[in-house]
Amino acid sequence: MVVRPLFQFPLLCSALLLSLGFSGAALAAQPDFAKQVEPLLIHYCYDCHGDGADKGDFDFEAIVDPKKWQYSQSHWKVVWENLRGSIMPPSDEEQPTPEEKALITEWIEKQIFRLDAQKPDPGRVTLRRLNRREYHYAVKDLFEIEYKADENFPPDDTGFGFDTISDVLTLSPLLMQKYLAAAETIASKAVPNEQARIPRVYLKPEHFTRVDDPNHKSGLTWLSFKHPTTYQRKQWIEHSGRYRVRVEFKVEGSPEATENTGDIILRVGDREIGRSTYGWDNREKIYFTKEVDLQRGDHELFFLTEKGRDAEQGQDWVYGVADHVLIEGPLNGEVLEYSRESQRIFPDGVPQPTVESRREFASKAIARIARRAFRRPVDEGIQNKLMALYRAGAEVEGGSFEEGVRFAITGILSSPRFLFRSEAQPRPDDPAEVIKLDQFAFASRLSFFLWSSIPDEELLDLAAKGELEKDLSNQVSRLLKDDRSMRFVRGFVGQWLGTSDVPGMTIDARRFLGKESSRDADRIFSYDLRTSMKNETEYLFRHLLSENRPATELLTADYSFLNDLLAKFYQLDEIKGRHMQKVSFPKGSPRGGLLTHGSFLVTTSNPTRTSPVKRGLFILDNLLGTPAPPAPPNVPELEEVLHEHKNKQPSMLPARRR
Repeated sequence: MVVRPLFQFPLLCSALLLSLGFSGAALAAQPDFAKQVEPLLIHYCYDCHGDGADKGDFDFEAIVDPKKWQYSQSHWKVVWENLRGSIMPPSDEEQPTPEEKALITEWIEKQIFRLDAQKPDPGRVTLRRLNRREYHYAVKDLFEIEYKADENFPPDDTGFGFDTISDVLTLSPLLMQKYLAAAETIASKAVPNEQARIPRVYLKPEHFTRVDDPNHKSGLTWLSFKHPTTYQRKQWIEHSGRYRVRVEFKVEGSPEATENTGDIILRVGDREIGRSTYGWDNREKIYFTKEVDLQRGDHELFFLTEKGRDAEQGQDWVYGVADHVLIEGPLNGEVLEYSRESQRIFPDGVPQPTVESRREFASKAIARIARRAFRRPVDEGIQNKLMALYRAGAEVEGGSFEEGVRFAITGILSSPRFLFRSEAQPRPDDPAEVIKLDQFAFASRLSFFLWSSIPDEELLDLAAKGELEKDLSNQVSRLLKDDRSMRFVRGFVGQWLGTSDVPGMTIDARRFLGKESSRDADRIFSYDLRTSMKNETEYLFRHLLSENRPATELLTADYSFLNDLLAKFYQLDEIKGRHMQKVSFPKGSPRGGLLTHGSFLVTTSNPTRTSPVKRGLFILDNLLGTPAPPAPPNVPELEEVLHEHKNKQPSMLPARRR
């Protein structure tokens, strides 16, 4: 499992600032090793790690020689980590004062690590490819399209247990081919193969109010042919002209033909526009359609029903059930629009039918998309290349405006500027030159950190004005409050604490639950229950993050987030609903904190039994950041010992048992 120490939630923004390249105040003059540092090491450390003692195979005398300092960074790093983490000296030994600790760590940072607060070195920034999760969310935020990257791309490599480590996010020829195919698919969905059309407004039944019966809450669903009904809605009309109003419905009530009929009537204000008579009908879709001249402004639309012929004796009554109302117009074609799906690409409407007008219109749309996708303004050279792609699809025989835009979007999604997060170095040939992170790269780090996706317009606008750094605190709060921050929670917690594996892990539920029937056990320990266990840990983490709670509460919280399934499994008081809700545990409850979560217990168990060893190792590695040392080289694997002693007499086995 991964070494990821437990961190302090209030320090999250500070960690982000450091990751963005901002340095702290300058340190004082470097301490003197012989006069200040070495005496402290002799006093606190040499009893176990000097003067011939090398407990834990660590001997200070091998690294204190100034001639060896440059070759012993890894050893001094161990000292630095143990001091900062208060791991050494051991808790039962005399402890250095905070000032003495600061003195030693400061000397290590300056002399061994060569850190200079006046000229900080942020290190090497590797070109970072979007992983599958980031690609999925970037496409979703750009086009509102759910592209299943996890099904279409090979799994991402991981480093230190995470899929965001740039050094392992390589780009193979196979993956590049899949990126090209994905770009074409997404472009086709973003700009459907359809021409601009007469504007349409779809209204659901719940958009209408029953005037004659205020207790009726379900809207335009029941068109009675027995009793009069009236439904009303105020509708805004943007353009004056002639409109088509259509209700799609079907007739229900009687399974057999009946004489009962009724009228459906359209009225606008006080004007009756038209009516039609309907009776028993077994068609799945029936259309009541009328045309009316409307001026720009608000209009009161009414749909009414009136009884026609009565049902004869022994016959059932019928009624209409509306599916939706469509308002279409102006019908003269002077005003056109794209479908709702395409309006995200063309929010300004439809271009005029000339080459110049369409080219200008496409240029604006493509520049807007490229700015979001590339996470920064598009320079003239790149814009010209994208427009060349547009012309290749639009201004050729058999081409179309929409095809040209699809070509350009395909180019955008295939570009390294989209697929990689590049932080350009103005003088890349000077390794000693340190340049402050530019505002657009700053916005990308922030959004990919907390949203796993591209910056939104607010972040990009602040970056363009150079004001993002000043507004960092507000922006971090805004991003964390947004529902998209759950992407960070699921991605980070899922990999740090292994919760993403819980729903699919192999567990012998029958043995764990003590059931005779595997079917009964699997019904209890279901996929939904495992998903609830995963959600419990994620919701607790998000709560601590959003409320700025101390990190220790991850282990000590006397509350959790449960739903009815999980509460029943934990044998707690009944909770209603499948949604996760905060629940406080009663005093003395064994529940509380991560270590009692179902996700933790499942993750650290074997398929057929619990494993205290795995749980201890998990805590050392993932929570404390102090992985267990490797076994001594002369100790064989347990399986070898078991095989060696398999045929020996019981009297020879006590040592193994101990």
